[in-house]
Amino acid sequence: MIDSSQITLNPALLSDDAFCQDWGLFRSGEHNDLHIDAQIEHYVDGKGLACPMPLLKLKMALKKTALGHAVYVTATDPNSKRDIAAFCQHAGYILVQHTSITPSENTTDTIFHSIITKSC
Repeated sequence: MIDSSQITLNPALLSDDAFCQDWGLFRSGEHNDLHIDAQIEHYVDGKGLACPMPLLKLKMALKKTALGHAVYVTATDPNSKRDIAAFCQHAGYILVQHTSITPSENTTDTIFHSIITKSC
């Protein structure tokens, strides 16, 4: 379970319905053991977008993110999971969490949740 005392959220994110829905789903995951001391400053909703759009949106968000803060990304394209991981490794960003969650039995879409910390 996530220890929320180590994660802070940009208050503006709480007015974004898509963020609140995805963040609630992510936090409810029993397999998450997240330990970061960072603020999630930006949210990238890449659900329904084909690769490479989630990655391009992530790059734009990272440009606006303060050093040491994080971006939370959701995507449904399976290629995005691999592309985001490769980008972080190549560019020197820290991929703190990379989780796949299927929201319910009634849907086949898996949502890939990633938290990337800007370290350079």
